[in-house]
Amino acid sequence: MLKIGFAMGVEGYLTSDATEDILKEYFDEASYEIDLIGIREEEKEYDIIVLNHHKENIDILPFLNKMDPKGILLLNSDEKILQGLSVKRPVRLVTFGLNPKSSITASSIVENDYISMQCCIQRVIEDIGGNEIYPQEFTVNIYDRNMTIYDAMAAVSVVILSGVDIEKAGSLFNIGNH
Repeated sequence: MLKIGFAMGVEGYLTSDATEDILKEYFDEASYEIDLIGIREEEKEYDIIVLNHHKENIDILPFLNKMDPKGILLLNSDEKILQGLSVKRPVRLVTFGLNPKSSITASSIVENDYISMQCCIQRVIEDIGGNEIYPQEFTVNIYDRNMTIYDAMAAVSVVILSGVDIEKAGSLFNIGNH
C-alpha cells in the first residue's frame, strides 16, 4: 500500500483531496492511504511526504527521519523557509514550483473560467517504484477556484511519483469539477 503524507495543516485538505480525486482514476482505493501530518500525532512511515506550505506548528522532521531511503520528499522549492530543511537520513528529493531549478515546473499559466498551465518535468526523476520518468510537458487544468497553482502542482506531482504514466493519462490532468 502506498502511504502519502501531506504536511500542510489546513491547506493540506485541498491538495490531499485533489490528489485523491486523481489517484481514484488510476488506482484501486485500497492501494493507497493519504494522511495530513500534523493532524495525527502518531509518527508513521510514509512513501511520499509532501511539503507545500510551511507551518510553524508542524514538526515534520520525526516523519522525515523515519522515511525509507527509497521514499520521496516532494518539496515546494519556492517556499524559502523549506529550502534549509535538514534531514538526518538520505531520502530522494523531488522539487516543484515556478523556480526554473525545480524538478517539476509550471509555465504558460492562463486564467479564464479555470486556470490552465503547462507543467514540465525538467530532468529524469524516479517514481516510487524506481521507474524513470523522462523530461516532458503536460497540461493541468484547475477548475477548483480555492486551489492554488502550488496545490495543483503538488497533487499532480504525487500522482506522477505514484507511478501513473503521463502518456496513459493523456498528458492532461483536470482538477475539480468542470
